[in-house]
Amino acid sequence: MATDVPDWAKDTSSSVPDWAKESTSPKESIAQSQKRTAKEFPLLERAGAIAYGAGTGAIGATGELEKMLASTIPKAVGLQNKNDKESLFGRETLLPTVSEAQQLASKIGIEKPRKELEFQQNIGEMIGGFGAEVPRMLKGSVRAFLGTPSQTSEEIARRAETMGFSPVAAQVKADSPIASKGALGATKDNQRTANTWASLSTGEVAPGRNAEINRDFLNNRINNLGKQFDEVYQGKTFNIDPEAVDVIRGMAQNEQLLPNVASNSQVKNTAQSIVNSFDRLANRANAIPNTFGIEGDALQRIRNSLTQYARSTNPQNAREIYGLVDALDASVARNHPDVAATLEQIRPFYRNTMALEELMGREGIRQGNISLEQLGNMLGSRKGQMRRDGDGQAALLDQLAEIGSELKFKARWQTNGGETGVAEDTLGKILRTGGDFASNLTGRRSKTARALQKSLGQENLDERALGFGFQSLPEVLASGEASRLYQKKTGNEKQ
Repeated sequence: MATDVPDWAKDTSSSVPDWAKESTSPKESIAQSQKRTAKEFPLLERAGAIAYGAGTGAIGATGELEKMLASTIPKAVGLQNKNDKESLFGRETLLPTVSEAQQLASKIGIEKPRKELEFQQNIGEMIGGFGAEVPRMLKGSVRAFLGTPSQTSEEIARRAETMGFSPVAAQVKADSPIASKGALGATKDNQRTANTWASLSTGEVAPGRNAEINRDFLNNRINNLGKQFDEVYQGKTFNIDPEAVDVIRGMAQNEQLLPNVASNSQVKNTAQSIVNSFDRLANRANAIPNTFGIEGDALQRIRNSLTQYARSTNPQNAREIYGLVDALDASVARNHPDVAATLEQIRPFYRNTMALEELMGREGIRQGNISLEQLGNMLGSRKGQMRRDGDGQAALLDQLAEIGSELKFKARWQTNGGETGVAEDTLGKILRTGGDFASNLTGRRSKTARALQKSLGQENLDERALGFGFQSLPEVLASGEASRLYQKKTGNEKQ
């Protein structure tokens, strides 16, 4: 009688397929198996495999590219027989391939990593080929998204940022830059910064947290600076040179240049008296140039009359009058070192105050807020006496004008039209939110975007094309690695 055997005691080994007895699933790829197995080896050895691959990949990338161009592609398109072996000086390529780099490493005692670390080696080879190209690709992406600044616009933007401004990337880019109030969330700070520096160019910062520039502030500055000029000139005698005398002579005689001023009896009579005294002294025997003294009170009467008229005339006449006054002050400064320092300080302050008053008359200052864009348009078109370069407070207005002219910084009261690009306008129409909101979504108006442009968006001025369509060595290495991967996939890589 047969004995029944319970199921648990039956031998079922023959019914179990072989693959089920293995630890590795048939669905698990070789690469996955190698990654799992590689964990059993020390970290240092795994890192060494990556470094080995990176080194041989970088050395052999150019040879792989040469092989691709000289052999693989011609054979693929039928220009060469697939069984032909091209040989030049006994080599298939002039430059070393990855396999040859591995052979060279073996000869100098650097052995190829074990088979289980092939995955790490392959990662290293891709790093060696593509790694150097990654920064360039990143820079290219930043340039495409944010725009590439010119060298000049980048220098001015950095100067503006040093002064406290926050421009957007679109203001700095070289292609189709836009006017803007600055980075998202920085409009108020940019306006406060502009007001502060502009008012400081007159010698004092406008009162209040936002340093608003209004008529009361400008009138106070004009009066205070006028008193400082009085202290320089009144009760003293000054030597002037022929250049200043020629200016005064023109005031007395040239009614076409300044008809209202020349017809003013006080100015005309005082100017003519100075000229007559100068001519009389200059015609004396052994006369020494630049030693002819005139009363400071007479000079100040002329200055006051001229500046008073300049403030009531049109901007063109006003600039010419201020130029004449400045010529007198410059002559005194040249011939009197004791007052030269004072005049060199207050002359630019006065000039800047007059410029701000003119800008206000042109409605470039509203609600106490200055438009650097309009300041740049006004001063940028001028030549001669109204333009000064240098350092310190006196040069601030010209520096702000340059920032306004190049970066088109708008004031808070100006409209936002034209602040978005084509992409933002399109996205705004799709979302029905408008271009401004769309530009906020893309992040192009953020401070982070400008920081990326500043770090990665500039062109490398030292970069030179290598020829054959390649701009840099990293691009050659990346192309070589791509060639190796293609040849490996198609079975053409020399193992």
